[in-house]
Formats: sequence, C-alpha cells, structure tokens
Amino acid sequence: MENDPKQMVYERQKKRIRECLGHQPIKVIGGGLLGMKTGALSYLCTCKKWLAIALKMR
Repeated sequence: MENDPKQMVYERQKKRIRECLGHQPIKVIGGGLLGMKTGALSYLCTCKKWLAIALKMR
C-alpha cells in the first residue's frame, strides 16, 4: 500500500494544494505575536525617551 502510485499522486497533489493556499496558521500566529512584541518594545523605548525629555524640561 505504501508504494501505491495513486496514493503517491494524491499525497503530491495534497502538498501542492497546501502550498497554494498560502501561509500555515501557526506561521500567521507566530508572525502576529512577533509583531505585537516588536511594537510594544518600540512603544516602550519611545515612551521612555519622551518621558526623560519631559522630566529634563521641568
């Protein structure tokens, strides 16, 4: 059954269809989490910079 040509064709088509559909859900979730972490870090760095400037002006 493992060497069945029909099964091999089916598996190749299944793989091709998955590739055509786009990104896998785990990759999308991982990218979203990475983006949120990067944005939060950027926000915190900017926030601290502006806070330091505001405190020096007092």
